[in-house]
Amino acid sequence: GFCKEGLVDPETNALSEKCLQGALGCYFADQDGITDHLGRRIFRAKSLKKYLDVVKLDGIPMPTPICPHIFGKIEEMNPDISINVWGWNEETATPKAEIASKNFKRPHEIDLLALTNIVKSEDTNKYGQKNHFLWIKNIDGLIYRDTAHKEKRHLCRRCTISFPSKKSRDSHQEYCLGLGEACQSVKLPVKGVNDFEQFKNYSRMINSPCVIIADFEAANVRWDCSGGIMKPFKSYGGQMRKISEQKANSFCYLVHWIDTGDVWGPFLYRGENATQEFVRRIDQELVSINEVLAIKVDRIETEEDKKKFAEADTCWICKGDDHPITSQHFKDFTPGQISLATRKGMYPYNYIDSL
Repeated sequence: GFCKEGLVDPETNALSEKCLQGALGCYFADQDGITDHLGRRIFRAKSLKKYLDVVKLDGIPMPTPICPHIFGKIEEMNPDISINVWGWNEETATPKAEIASKNFKRPHEIDLLALTNIVKSEDTNKYGQKNHFLWIKNIDGLIYRDTAHKEKRHLCRRCTISFPSKKSRDSHQEYCLGLGEACQSVKLPVKGVNDFEQFKNYSRMINSPCVIIADFEAANVRWDCSGGIMKPFKSYGGQMRKISEQKANSFCYLVHWIDTGDVWGPFLYRGENATQEFVRRIDQELVSINEVLAIKVDRIETEEDKKKFAEADTCWICKGDDHPITSQHFKDFTPGQISLATRKGMYPYNYIDSL
């Protein structure tokens, strides 16, 4: 088959069960310039034969299903190639991404189009799916040739978003082809630049005074069918409508104090308006918690603690002295004055005052 010079299919009279092998061979034949001089980018079978074994396909089933595990295995056996598989949307007559390889930095990035047919087995008399693979010579041209934009576009194989330059596309792919199925960037320490990474959000390393642990139970409420007439819930928008919703009927919570290990509760409630009752009770608990936190407790400080503090010249939390001055009374102090003040027991940092 041939479509606007975007697709090249090995010259066969019928769908071959080894069409995947032929499609991959077409890519490497094109790299060597093995084409007919007919104005169309096609290959003769005799010219293609020596390229059929370039890609190792040991243990790969033929015909080949569209399966990420199988194509991942092909990439493991061939560490210099990456394979992207595209399906075909009959309604819009456009390709759609089926498998996007994460190894887009490899030397050979190959795009394949999988045409799917539903066939009937002569042996079992059952219907099944059969795929026929073709090599896509220019996926960017195949997708954007029908648009009014004539400039070259660079496509992300995973999300099919296009970019005006290869640099912007490559920068996007660092996030799009991240960990697992999530779009996130993987940033590791660079030798000689940032050899070590460490957690520095010290305010989040300090325990909260207490934690409220709560759990709700809810029941599914279905359509109202009273009177023999269905009364569905309101529409989400468009054609989407709720067929049921969850309504809270009970809850249980407790208050756990971190430093002492004391526990208030558990408190259990079953009845009507469980959500409103939960909010009312939590408001009462917050009042009680603030009453406890308002009680001033004397600081326990030994003579050894006083000696360490007097000799200290760095922050005891982060072991550094590079802190922003947040207290308004010390804004005009020099670094030397700040250092002297901290050694003498004055704290210019608001978050240290609160400890």
